Amino acid sequence: LMKALDPDINFIGVLFNENDPLSVKEVSDFTDLCEKSNIAVKSIGITDPDQITDSFKSLSTIDAIHTLSDPLILKNAISLIGSSDKMGIPLYASDNDLVVRGALASISVHYEDYGKKAGRTALEILMTGSATNTSLLLESDISTYISRDKATLHSIIVPQKYSESSTILTVQ
Repeated sequence: LMKALDPDINFIGVLFNENDPLSVKEVSDFTDLCEKSNIAVKSIGITDPDQITDSFKSLSTIDAIHTLSDPLILKNAISLIGSSDKMGIPLYASDNDLVVRGALASISVHYEDYGKKAGRTALEILMTGSATNTSLLLESDISTYISRDKATLHSIIVPQKYSESSTILTVQ
């Protein structure tokens, strides 16, 4: 999605909770994926929400910021979005709800719907002893959200492929 919206993207910044092993692994996986597309990643580990604003100072040369599904970062999304807006750097999120709150774009599972689906499957197993479908995550569960306002702000033209297949939001 990042390359589709900004073909010239070369350098992405990532903030993550360095005390969370899952976040450390997610940063490593994200970095490996980006390297395959010739995109450099600058990752900055933080342990406290107060470090978010200061961390942005060392991200001044990046083309975009990406949030992972890190609880510390997601809980402090407003600070993250505010900092990216002040620096004029687009923020790509790991959670569609962040697009509603001010990020540029996201490809993600809608966690509330996913939770309900998991609950229905668990209930079916409890009631019948088995489930007709235990595959909880399907491609149809993943959606793309793009903020029209943020795309305009960053002079990004949303490709037709995404204009037709994504949820395009106008967020004031």
